[in-house]
Amino acid sequence: MMTPISKNSFLEKIKPSVRALTPYALKHVDATVKLDMNENPLDTPQPIKDAVIERLCSRRWTRYPELVPQVLLKKLSKFSAWPVEGLIVGNGSNEVLKTILLAVAGPGVRVLVSQPSFSVYQHLVKISGAEYREVLLTPDLGFDVKAICRETRNADLTIVCVPNNPTGNTLEPDVIRDILRSTSGLVIIDEAYHEFSGTTAFELLKDFPNLILLRTFSKAMAMAGLRIGYLIGDPAIVAELAKTKLPYNLNFVSIAAAEAGLDHIHLLQANVRRIINLRMALEARLKEVMGVETFHSGANFILFRTPLPAPVLFESLYAQSVLIRDVSKAPLLDRCLRVTVGTEEENALFVAALEKSLRQGVTKHTTWGEPDPHIL
Repeated sequence: MMTPISKNSFLEKIKPSVRALTPYALKHVDATVKLDMNENPLDTPQPIKDAVIERLCSRRWTRYPELVPQVLLKKLSKFSAWPVEGLIVGNGSNEVLKTILLAVAGPGVRVLVSQPSFSVYQHLVKISGAEYREVLLTPDLGFDVKAICRETRNADLTIVCVPNNPTGNTLEPDVIRDILRSTSGLVIIDEAYHEFSGTTAFELLKDFPNLILLRTFSKAMAMAGLRIGYLIGDPAIVAELAKTKLPYNLNFVSIAAAEAGLDHIHLLQANVRRIINLRMALEARLKEVMGVETFHSGANFILFRTPLPAPVLFESLYAQSVLIRDVSKAPLLDRCLRVTVGTEEENALFVAALEKSLRQGVTKHTTWGEPDPHIL
């Protein structure tokens, strides 16, 4: 008979830093309009799918993938204009981040994170046993660069998401340069959404060997279901980080998809331009909705605030089969929700549902010009 978890004396063998955590989990729910996960609304172009299928059918599935996927790394090197020796690929950028933390973080190591941001940063840092510190955004949800520069002086590792999730704000390379100059530690700039912003810290790599860029095929490259991520960094640092990478960590389906995507990069880049146009149109439309405050985004999502409690608005939208993300539990994000940029039709359905929810909910929860103090 299995011992009840509450009475299992061996639980003390699990690290206290792990036992203290709440598991990272998302409840799976279906909706007609699903705009909650920052997924690419434009499916992977068919020529890429055809190329992947051809690759899969031409090899034996009983064989392991390449231990070091040299073909993919060479294509990625050409695409990114960075030497193969400065690249690591992994099973999503989350795994790549975990690889970095395995090599760097632990008891006595100080890790600084700009918040609110992607919750996985805090989760993985605390699992590592490192000392977790954070710097909040400014009240208007901009990066508090002065505070980051001040606090990073005492940090062994600093993590900043640019464009930031869930706020969408960006940092220019000159500002990131100031952060890099302020620290003797490593700095990770998570560029998961950089293709939608037109900005990147890539030009700083040659002058700052402590800079590491995280990137992904999940967003602009339309391959979230295949879990492909990579890092770009100084080859000497990357050589050490690679020692913590699991062998055969990227399966051959994902390798084939990444190679095919890079071979047809023009198709994916055309879709990125379409998504940027869709984002601009959605942002403009949201500004016309009474009571909605939007925050300019450099990503494929938009953060917005309304007079209603975010959980109330979330449930009202979901009742109309529109699913977005309630982010209001994060610091500074009271009454805020995040919507992924969808297709033109999905965006229109979302705005219509939002307007309906606000019309129905305003009378019940607040009045214009006199916000309910419990909501604020």
